[in-house]
Amino acid sequence: MRYVDVLNAAQCLFIGRTINQGRGAIKMKISKFEYQGPDGDGDISFDMEATIENSTEHVMQLVKTNCFLLNEDGICSGGSADDEIDVYIDPKETSSIDVQVGWRHAASSFGGKVDKIKGIVDAVFFRREFQKMGEIEVPKDHNSSAFYDKKINIGGMVSVLGGVCKRAEPDDDGDVTVSLDVGVRNISDSFVERVSAKMILVDQEDAQIEDTEDSGHLAPHTGRILSLSVYTKPGKLRNATVRLSLSVFHPVEHKSAEAVAVKG
Repeated sequence: MRYVDVLNAAQCLFIGRTINQGRGAIKMKISKFEYQGPDGDGDISFDMEATIENSTEHVMQLVKTNCFLLNEDGICSGGSADDEIDVYIDPKETSSIDVQVGWRHAASSFGGKVDKIKGIVDAVFFRREFQKMGEIEVPKDHNSSAFYDKKINIGGMVSVLGGVCKRAEPDDDGDVTVSLDVGVRNISDSFVERVSAKMILVDQEDAQIEDTEDSGHLAPHTGRILSLSVYTKPGKLRNATVRLSLSVFHPVEHKSAEAVAVKG
């Protein structure tokens, strides 16, 4: 399968008729777009994959996609949006992703002409900036707290205001919840698609007990509190510590591609 800059919709590429749009260091093409059905309920389903060639100097670690399904008149009759895919695509590497297209599509939504359905995919590719925040001891009981007092700036965009670690009293099952709240602010004029915090609970022998993540987006000059929590038996918390790291995802490039579905 080859990459092209412009491809007439009537031409065939392996499977489906495809148009790749946009020039740049990342290339994307729809390598699979198949439909199955209609089934007994009159519904059809789709499978779509896209192939990504990363010719940038960055590792791509997040892709955000939307997909529109159009009938033969170009009218949107379904699809999916705001779909995030965690990836790891090294520079000079080619990889494939599954593209979400939504669920339970009635053939009647496309006028019954399922062989004329076109899919349009928009994708934004992100690199990750990673920052270790350090390690603190878990509080000895529910009446005390521990603090991350490290205040840093990530990429000139996200200001980290530190955080607080707390533990609760044992619940009815004897488990103890350890929680961590971290304050982050977007100090830039740009939208931050995702900022995420990861918490790892480690025992006194340096073995991982539990881990968890929380994430969200940040509009310009806004902030949020990332809240993380895990639970475990109190004995495991003896001399236990919490490790915290943060990641900010920066957009690198956007691409669009089109294809006409074929029978799978």
